[in-house]
Amino acid sequence: MQTNQKNTDPARMTKERDAVVPAAVYALVLTALTYILQTYRFVAMEESYIFLYDPKSLLDTAMVPGGAAQLIASFLTQFMLYPFAGPLITGLVYFGIMLNLMKCASGKRMIFTALAAIPCMCLMLCVENPAYKYQGHIALLLCSSVWLDYSLVSRRQNAGIRVTAGCILSLMLYFIAGSAAIFAAAGMLLYDTVNRRKGFYLGVAYVALAVAEGWLFYKAGLTISLEHALAPAMYYDLNSTYYMMLYALIAGTLYMAATPEGKKKADKPGVADIAATGLVFVASCGAMLYVYSAIHNRPIYECQQQRHYARTEQWSKITDMPYNGKGTPFTSYRFLALAEQGRLADEVNDYDPFIKYFITNKPLVKKEDQQILSDIYYNCNYMSAARRSAFDTNIVTPGAFNPFETKKLVAIQIAFGNYAVAEKLIGKLEKTLFYKKWATDMRKYLYDDTMVESNPALAAMRKAIPAENSYMSPKGLQRELTTITENDPGQKTAWQFLQAFLIITKQI
Repeated sequence: MQTNQKNTDPARMTKERDAVVPAAVYALVLTALTYILQTYRFVAMEESYIFLYDPKSLLDTAMVPGGAAQLIASFLTQFMLYPFAGPLITGLVYFGIMLNLMKCASGKRMIFTALAAIPCMCLMLCVENPAYKYQGHIALLLCSSVWLDYSLVSRRQNAGIRVTAGCILSLMLYFIAGSAAIFAAAGMLLYDTVNRRKGFYLGVAYVALAVAEGWLFYKAGLTISLEHALAPAMYYDLNSTYYMMLYALIAGTLYMAATPEGKKKADKPGVADIAATGLVFVASCGAMLYVYSAIHNRPIYECQQQRHYARTEQWSKITDMPYNGKGTPFTSYRFLALAEQGRLADEVNDYDPFIKYFITNKPLVKKEDQQILSDIYYNCNYMSAARRSAFDTNIVTPGAFNPFETKKLVAIQIAFGNYAVAEKLIGKLEKTLFYKKWATDMRKYLYDDTMVESNPALAAMRKAIPAENSYMSPKGLQRELTTITENDPGQKTAWQFLQAFLIITKQI
């Protein structure tokens, strides 16, 4: 009967319901900040963290440390193809983390609800690194869910059941959330210690089990290094997000030390509580924005934003953006947008990077430029160069599979007549959600030259295929662009780049 009374304690139930309102308010604020500051970070994630509807791939992923977090993250990330989806999904994740933490602290003063937002702010800073993978967000959400479940067991069950549950959760967490399991185990120990549960010191076993399991994974070769096995690496995010992910997990873990059970009666918060809560949140948010301004890489973010506009052919939005004066003719989306609008040849003399590129005659070899090169070459029907750049982009993508670049490779390989290669790539895209229909439609062109040549876009690509790959110098570029425009006079993008080239080199 005692357990049932605790389960239906009106004061506790009221406090848990009251946690929803501040969690929702904080989540809305963080969602708004995420939308304003980071929208296109999430759009960029979609290309590098694809979810494949393939039983073998799903099973293989589930069996690695942090596999559950990785699967959930990649499933959610595929919807970030749409700019509004990333901030919305992330806001819901922040809401879930805060709500779970606040329920663990039911009965506390309202000020502690503001502390639940701090781990989420650290997660926002993680996103600032372009190599970040979304599984860090999911790992902390799963950890907060485990903390909530454990707090319920700790309040309602005896020491034997509590310790058994804690040990099981600690062992399961490594598969669920990777090395974040160590922090989750520490949080459970802190919760029992602060609340002086009977035999609270036995919770040391939770941390020991999590550490031991991480060491065993390392010895089995399932993690790259012992550091990856024991640090908040989220399986392979160690180098890119170590510190902010570490701060997020520490903030969540320490929150469990601020959860001694309060009064049985749920009092309404007073003016002082509300003011202090607002002050803590505003101060935390201000500190986050200060750090954000220090680590925010505007050129990378703008490139991600322009990449989205280029994919959706919103060329005017690219040319309307302020120009930072950087890039070469083939490492700036601005020049592609000008060419697509038919403005590049008329305005080329206004851009020093375009002039300097042809004067210095420097080849393009930077790996970080390959995605931009791929877009520009592909839009010019410069097939050999586009194939090389799209392939190089795939190589640096986790899992060597960037869906949009793979779409290009499918079309290019069909144009080249490499049908077996195209068929293999189509099979990969057919295991995705948003690229499946396109891939299936492309099957009709396999092993059928007549069908290929009846498609205007594919036929133009086939005509533009050069005799040799010589795209690494302006001289080779002029020759190839000339061939493309002669074969297809309607190829206005290649024509614009060619005319700009001839103007700068004073050939016209």
